[in-house]
Amino acid sequence: MRTHFIFAVLLLAGHLQAQQLVLHPSTHAAGVEVILLSGYDPDYSSHCLIEYKAITDTDWKSGFEADRVTISGAEYFKGSLFNLQPSTLYEVRCRLVDSIPDLDIIELSAQIISTDDVFTVQPTSSIKWVSPNGSGTTYTEAIPGNLTTLLGSPVACGTTIMLMDGVYTDNGLSLVLTGDCSPEEPIVFMAAPGTAPIIDGGYHQPLQWIQNVDNPKLYSATLPEAASYTNLCLLNGKMLYPYPSFYSNLLVDTFSLAGLGFQYDGFVRDDQFIYIHTAEGTDPNVGEVVLSQAFRFLTVHGNNYKAYLRFEGITVKNFAKSNVPLFSLGYAAIAFDFRNVHQVVFSNCNFAYNNFHLSFGGTCDDLLMQSCSFKDETGLWSHGMLKKSVSDQSVFVPTSVARQFENGAVFLEDGSHITIRTCLFEGTCSGIVKQFENGIIQEADIYDNTFNYNFDAIECDGQWSNLRAWNNEIKGAMAGISMAPPLIGPRYFYRNTIHHIAGRHNIQNDPYYIGCSPPLNFKSAGVGIKSNSGAIPDDQAGNVYFFNNTFHSDDTLGFTYTLWDSEERRDDDQQYILCRTK
Repeated sequence: MRTHFIFAVLLLAGHLQAQQLVLHPSTHAAGVEVILLSGYDPDYSSHCLIEYKAITDTDWKSGFEADRVTISGAEYFKGSLFNLQPSTLYEVRCRLVDSIPDLDIIELSAQIISTDDVFTVQPTSSIKWVSPNGSGTTYTEAIPGNLTTLLGSPVACGTTIMLMDGVYTDNGLSLVLTGDCSPEEPIVFMAAPGTAPIIDGGYHQPLQWIQNVDNPKLYSATLPEAASYTNLCLLNGKMLYPYPSFYSNLLVDTFSLAGLGFQYDGFVRDDQFIYIHTAEGTDPNVGEVVLSQAFRFLTVHGNNYKAYLRFEGITVKNFAKSNVPLFSLGYAAIAFDFRNVHQVVFSNCNFAYNNFHLSFGGTCDDLLMQSCSFKDETGLWSHGMLKKSVSDQSVFVPTSVARQFENGAVFLEDGSHITIRTCLFEGTCSGIVKQFENGIIQEADIYDNTFNYNFDAIECDGQWSNLRAWNNEIKGAMAGISMAPPLIGPRYFYRNTIHHIAGRHNIQNDPYYIGCSPPLNFKSAGVGIKSNSGAIPDDQAGNVYFFNNTFHSDDTLGFTYTLWDSEERRDDDQQYILCRTK
């Protein structure tokens, strides 16, 4: 008996060493990850049970059972804890239970974690002041400098760039990291106390518009070089649609500006001319027209360093001038272009009418966006209008190029520990979207946000693991939650409210509806949950969990869920509410 007992203890010790528990705390949640030894439980019959408690509590609470997932060939159990309090110590323990062929229980040692505090941006001791008309290199509040000049030289860790009030036209700036910064020595871009600085990529000078003789509702103007290939045309505050051509052109589309083929006011442009056509015949000479003259505001080359970049209280708008090299389909504009950079915070910032607002390319870890607003009107367009802004381009039709509007307010490619909270996404095509083909997003918290009239509000297609989305309000989206397809997982959706789901006008030759042979005039359905990309292999499908979500529609083409074959291994819908009114 003693020999067997010692063997059992040694076996247990071996298990404890082999299976590793890793915890990922955030402010109001935590990810639970168990790294499994290669070859463990080849028949996938085991379970991972999670328990947790605040360090001051006596009783343990049961968490939701973790999922078995495979990421880059490695095996894990992954799960999540919800409704945690900020800046609080918690104790977490896990038990692996496998009953086939014999009962095998592995107790992983409990760990103590501290959830994050609610983050606030604070200035550092080294402050450099800038203003729209600043000059020199003093950078004091009394004698502020110029933002472009300041960023023309390396910016040291521990520097706060304090933006004074006014409208900045700086663009094409870059920041190159050559080493890690730290929480104590971040780089901060901050609005000066009591101010609301605006960084504007718009072209606001009036043009001389000429009314078309044959069609009095159509106007044209010579386009200044500064605004060539603008992807933005605001007419009296309304965002016009960029048609591919003036007249129908089989190289791009039959939907032209002259015929207002999408039944939506629009414009056509190239590098020399711009045309505007509205159903009411609005005269742009007596209205306000805003174009774009800026391709980028700031590009950050992170080189995989921890930047500890903080942005607080600034507004960035109208960055939508495409870059079109010769014989090229061109490149869309981006306000902030981050490349392989870690530790970035945006707090209380506003973004409006940028082609892309925030783009995180490559691998970007530890991102926080809180209390920010994102606005444009692409989310109001039809499915066909968005898809054709990408598909209907030809180098032989210059007006058609660089019209990418299937975009997102927050664009992600690969990364972990991402939090998006208390933000407003108003009219953006996608509120949050990941590059589908590449990368994986792990440990993401999306909560307490408001999404108004987006096309896809939360677009978590492809590879996500431990996505937690809760307490979000989504209104009038064509797809409240898109997971097409839901790979890896798990994904958790908890207490979200998705309401006023409704159909929307579409076009007959929408690339994704051609096989349906729709009538000439028809509406596409609106859905609370979209998962419609077709069948995927079982070993790639991820689990999706819905708890206490509310869905509402007062439209006959508003649906809670569209389900296609073989997309989820398991879909748990527990206690959701569907309210349909007439």
